[in-house]
Amino acid sequence: DIKELQKSEPKIDEIPFDSLHKYSSSLHRLESGRKVIYLMGAPEVIFEKSIVADVKELQAKDDELTSQGYRVVALAYKEIANQREEIGRDDLKDMDFVGFVALHDPIRKRAKEAIEICQRAGMRPIIVTGDHKLTAKAVAEKVGFKVSGENILEGKELERLSDEEFKRIFKDIQIYSRVTPEQKLRIIDAWQAEGQIVAMTGDGVNDAPALKKANIGVALGSGTEVAKEAADLVLLTDDFEIIVVAVEEGRRIIDNIRKIITYLLTGGFTEVMLIGAAIISRLPLPVLASQILWKNLIESTPVAMALTFEPKEKGIMSRKPEPAHLPLLTKRMKVFIFVIGLLTNFLLFGIFWWMWQNPNYGPAKIDLIRSVMFAGLAIDSFFFIFSFRNLRLNLWHYNPFSNMRLNIVVLTAFLLLMAAIYLPPFQVLLRTAPFGFFEWSILLAYALVDIVLIEAAKWYYRR
Repeated sequence: DIKELQKSEPKIDEIPFDSLHKYSSSLHRLESGRKVIYLMGAPEVIFEKSIVADVKELQAKDDELTSQGYRVVALAYKEIANQREEIGRDDLKDMDFVGFVALHDPIRKRAKEAIEICQRAGMRPIIVTGDHKLTAKAVAEKVGFKVSGENILEGKELERLSDEEFKRIFKDIQIYSRVTPEQKLRIIDAWQAEGQIVAMTGDGVNDAPALKKANIGVALGSGTEVAKEAADLVLLTDDFEIIVVAVEEGRRIIDNIRKIITYLLTGGFTEVMLIGAAIISRLPLPVLASQILWKNLIESTPVAMALTFEPKEKGIMSRKPEPAHLPLLTKRMKVFIFVIGLLTNFLLFGIFWWMWQNPNYGPAKIDLIRSVMFAGLAIDSFFFIFSFRNLRLNLWHYNPFSNMRLNIVVLTAFLLLMAAIYLPPFQVLLRTAPFGFFEWSILLAYALVDIVLIEAAKWYYRR
């Protein structure tokens, strides 16, 4: 019984475990009045501090256990007769070796799948551990790593390497074993010097410097408070798969942000260009301020908000990571916003100019012309929102109507547009006038041309 043992052999002093010395020790008082030192730690360290008849035999047993994926701890003890009440590191010699304790930490069911997804997504998982290299190798192979002796580097070997030597080989290293906190910092420095984004997981006090140094420090929920304070994120479930899910969700969020920005700026740019072209041409305003306000607040904004519910794109975790300094507004987005927006604006302005010059419309029907422009801006945004659901794939590669929230919002916005044009109270408020099938067919053709231009740009970038 542990409690009885603690009473019969009370602890007087201890040396806690640290990754530098790789052992812990405690001093206890026996019932006889003598004292005993218990030592526990890495087998190779305990061998050096113990009286062992056949080190090679013990080392072979250690290798046998670690190669099966066990975490092996060696035990030793020594009785002393002095009256000291504290233990020193100099006392830890000529110990009586006791044996091994082999610990098995089962691999989570989806760990291998998570590693595969990481590799497919362009991330490079690396094992950095204080465990024996054979333990790390056995675990790595179980989760899908392809490692050989050349891909494993022990802490003592890393210590002997100069910075230049380490720089030549670090990209090939898949497993670091028996490393110290300082060596973890050195590994992170090497990758960051190559311009890579480094995420580091850890749970102990000794991991805190590395968690702070990494671009993204990830502490385990079961870890120490020091590690959690130093980290950027804390995994409450201690599951590596959560990191993969977080990356996937992050990609979905940034995709949707870019879709919303592209959608809103394309519509805004078209409005600015349409009004600007009319002013330069000394023509009346194509749309009134109240109509622009209605279009932006009632039609465009709810539709853009519906894009936040856009599900992740197919193959999102098969894409390579974006460059670290890639701006939020990408080159592809700029083409959609400015080039496509400019071309479609010329079309819409051309319709405005033609109606203004046409004797069937002209100055006498300025409210009707403005209503057509008002509807044109709205209808155009209703159409290209389905193209902007995916900035990479063309419409025929995905179901443009699979986001039901978006479909409902677009339908509602269209009905509100109809109300703004055909209901008398809104006609007075927005100074709109009803128009017929011919004008609607022109706007439909204009919106289809816009869709064709957007899809052509996406096809070009895919090529």
